[in-house]
Amino acid sequence: MELTSLAKGLLYFSLYPLLKLKPEFFFKFILLGADYEKYVDDDAVLKSMSGIFLVLASVISIPYIYAGIFGHRVYVDISIMQRVTVVFLSVLLTSYVIKQNPFETGNFQYTVFFVDVFPALVQGIGSPDGFAGMKKRLNDMFRSTPSNKPLRLEAYLGMVFGFMSCIYASVVSDMYLSLTVAMIVTILPYFFMWFAAHEESVSKEFVAFYRLAINGTLLYLVFGINFYGGLHTVLLLQATSLTIGAFSSTAAAAFLGLSSIYVYKIECDYVLTAENGPFFWLVGWGIMTSLLSHGWLALFYQGYNEDQQNRIMRTHWQDNILGLFNIVVGGALNRAEYLTTGLGPNVIYLLPPVSLWFSLETKLLTHLWVGTPFHPSWWMYGSTKKGQVPRYADSDWINVTFSIGTVLITVVLTMYAWVAINVATGFTSHRFDSENTWKFAVAHGIFFILHSGLWMIIASSGVPFLGKGPAFQKFPPEVRALYQCEPEKCIALHKKDLVIGHILLFLGAFWLGDGTDVSPQRLVTKGITLACWLFTIVSKAKIHVDRFEVPYFKEQEEAKKKIN
Repeated sequence: MELTSLAKGLLYFSLYPLLKLKPEFFFKFILLGADYEKYVDDDAVLKSMSGIFLVLASVISIPYIYAGIFGHRVYVDISIMQRVTVVFLSVLLTSYVIKQNPFETGNFQYTVFFVDVFPALVQGIGSPDGFAGMKKRLNDMFRSTPSNKPLRLEAYLGMVFGFMSCIYASVVSDMYLSLTVAMIVTILPYFFMWFAAHEESVSKEFVAFYRLAINGTLLYLVFGINFYGGLHTVLLLQATSLTIGAFSSTAAAAFLGLSSIYVYKIECDYVLTAENGPFFWLVGWGIMTSLLSHGWLALFYQGYNEDQQNRIMRTHWQDNILGLFNIVVGGALNRAEYLTTGLGPNVIYLLPPVSLWFSLETKLLTHLWVGTPFHPSWWMYGSTKKGQVPRYADSDWINVTFSIGTVLITVVLTMYAWVAINVATGFTSHRFDSENTWKFAVAHGIFFILHSGLWMIIASSGVPFLGKGPAFQKFPPEVRALYQCEPEKCIALHKKDLVIGHILLFLGAFWLGDGTDVSPQRLVTKGITLACWLFTIVSKAKIHVDRFEVPYFKEQEEAKKKIN
């Protein structure tokens, strides 16, 4: 039995009845001296408090009590980690960034910190082997084979939906504590479901009961309290997904995926109507892409072997450049006043999710320790180099989705951004006789990025089959690299191209002038740009001097001959 978890569960369960029965006591002792007389007639404050402590009673207390009674140490670890991470972060954002705190004196965040976050820190330090032990136990479960794979899939898609719902609550909803409510009801339930998917002793009946309890709470929030009007869409989608999941976790996962897309579209629609919203939307997603990559490193890096660590550090660099791409493309289009007109809005809708999709699935490939034909350096050297992996993953779901994501981010969206920036700045801005300095820089910056991606297809990856299954080995047809070069050399130059392109985009979007002054800025910018083009052209020519005979393909051909 885990007595601390049991006690916390009983505490959370008692808070809502205490608020309703003894509100003055609750405000004085639980909310740390909040002025009840001041807020007694404030319907918004009272309903926001009711909503928060009602969802705590169903979403949090039930699994806490269950884990406490049956002694589930790993779920106790999960509960500690969620309190010191997502709960703490949501309260910080609620109070200091989006200003959804109902109390001017900050009583709510102080209550959460002293009742929830700080005790979690103490509990974590005092747990077996401290936070390091917790991290190891969670990593071991993460790597284990789940007893209920559909439920794990539902949990993962639920976390994605929860992430989108929290953005919705922060950006679209203006109700008190919307973000905190959304975080509790759309993210935290799926932490327990993920645990239940791995822990055979958690019965399907208990998971069904947990779904029912949360559903009752959600429906009461919508039709009973009727306060979170801005969140009703999210709450009803969550209630529907939990109902579907009671019959089929796979169907619920599909519904959650579609719901995430729908909520994201609503967010984009709203952002496009807000002043400077589109630009800050892209900046926020760019930062988020980088932060998620740092989070992945913090959680999983130490658990990987040396080869995985080397690869994850390389893809971490890629994640950061993806995040920066969102920011500089947004900055260029925003300066051209083209983000909300013409081709600009499609950048808002498509670039952030595809960047995140590509980033997360690259991490999945490293975690599973498999390859993809779009990263030749991972497999093309065969047995001649340490740390090489199979060309394809075992699952064609992974192969095909990563192939589509790669094509979208490296070709389709980069090409689209190139067209959009040139339409916005004029297709003559790239000329060396152009008079506008910042437009010249962004035109060359985006083309530097585009040309390098296309060159990598020609010189390194080619256009491979999407998957390893029979259907994917027929269409679309495979086209080998037109002139196969050594992958590592290609990557080294490709990274330099990306750095040059992003620097030019950044300078053009945020610093360079329009060329109307008498400073030498325009001349210097054009000179540096010309030097960069000469550098990359000469470097590519040097790489193409030596043709690369691919060890992987030679070994595959030899293996086939032995079989025949």
